[in-house]
Amino acid sequence: MKILINIPALAITRSTIYVTILIIANTAILLPWSVVCFLRFYELLIPIPEIRVPLNFNYQVLSHKPFVVVDFRELFGNTDTGINPEVEYDLTLNIDGYCSNPNGRPQMISRKVSIMNEWEVRKLVALREEANDDGNWPISGNLALSKAIQYQQSQLLVITKSNFFQEFSNIRSFMLHCDAQVLYAMNHQWVPLAFAPFLPGYFQSRDRTANHLQLLLLKSFVFKNFLLQRSRGDHHQLVVEFASNDEGINIETAELLFQVNWTGIRYFLYHYRLTSAAVFIPIFWSFSSLGCLLVVLFIWFRFAPSETSQQNHTEKPELTPQPEGDLELELR
Repeated sequence: MKILINIPALAITRSTIYVTILIIANTAILLPWSVVCFLRFYELLIPIPEIRVPLNFNYQVLSHKPFVVVDFRELFGNTDTGINPEVEYDLTLNIDGYCSNPNGRPQMISRKVSIMNEWEVRKLVALREEANDDGNWPISGNLALSKAIQYQQSQLLVITKSNFFQEFSNIRSFMLHCDAQVLYAMNHQWVPLAFAPFLPGYFQSRDRTANHLQLLLLKSFVFKNFLLQRSRGDHHQLVVEFASNDEGINIETAELLFQVNWTGIRYFLYHYRLTSAAVFIPIFWSFSSLGCLLVVLFIWFRFAPSETSQQNHTEKPELTPQPEGDLELELR
């Protein structure tokens, strides 16, 4: 008894091998290399990261309304902050607010940011303690109480983009939204407790009364001008006040964020990082893939055997063709 087993021959040519190597090189080598190039490109264009300075709001000194005084000397005296006095910064206050209204309606809270001399801040604090008056603002509200300090002539300074001094007192309001939905919370579970460990931390700790706020305090702010004032003995302080009591604002995790005021392509890279990565990584990958393809084509046409060289080869004796892949087994 004979059994014939036919094993088909593998049709692997040199062109197939080249194409396979090219695809593997593009996906396994050039794609990760393009990601590294984009990260290096991003690091060169955005060399200064965000600078975060924790803040300690005060309730006890003047009134129950929160306020904070930031001394510029402490910022420049601390070399770990990395603040560059010649760079334009956008100063943003990051705080957490919560809704204290039982009916869930939004709350309107006013805040005020001022830049004052150190002696002026001390004078206003003393006036508040002497007057024992709970005005709208914890510190700057005392300007009207002082006969020695006139509000129109007070040295409230801010650096504009054109680097000129002018009177500065910025009052704005922001809204605490109380209609945020809860995906998971201990007191309001939309998701079973058994699935809580599998949820991101953002959803686990989110509450319907929580609001993460980013309040822009100063735009295009340059510290170099304050250094010039400092050389003449003037020390400035940043004063942030809220015209509200402690209800509605959670200042335990408050921080002052310094963001460089980028322009042009740097603004796009900084504020839209994921979109920038989705755009620039394929660009780097296409250039590297094109370079790899050109090298492969050069090697192919440079070292591939020509038809003339193939015809000059000596003819080999013909062999009796055997059936390819035929394996004959005889069973007895």
